[in-house]
Amino acid sequence: MKLSRGFSLIELLVVLAITGILLGSTIPLGSNWIKSANLSTTDGELSHAIGMAIATALRNEQAIDSAEPAAALCLSDTNGLSVLKANTSGLPNCNGGTGTEIWSSSVPSNTAITANGRDISCLCFNPYGQLTQNNCTSCTMETALDLSIGSKKRVLNVR
Repeated sequence: MKLSRGFSLIELLVVLAITGILLGSTIPLGSNWIKSANLSTTDGELSHAIGMAIATALRNEQAIDSAEPAAALCLSDTNGLSVLKANTSGLPNCNGGTGTEIWSSSVPSNTAITANGRDISCLCFNPYGQLTQNNCTSCTMETALDLSIGSKKRVLNVR
């Protein structure tokens, strides 16, 4: 009687096929999980930035007039976030670079931040913590921001 050692070729191919099927089915699941995690990161960073911009505007260290922006939240083309406050040389302006940067961060590069289908580049807040467009024409007045990565979407309310 002859004892066999090891696995037959058929057994090895079956195990490899099952392993391939299992790995192939987890890739889409992992991709969706990463997109959801990136959306959560974006939501958290943007919420933090909005809160900081509102708090800075309410503090109003430069005694800015009630209709003018006391703080601005700027979003760059590379998904960088920064909060600017008014300083002695002028009002915060995302386009002009005036104002003092008090905080910066970034969100995942594949994240789209829009409002009503338009990209967002700026949110300006007056000393009452309300959105304003005075001297900040590129700023949006929309209170609902749409965050998306591929098919994953989430809405962030500014106030």
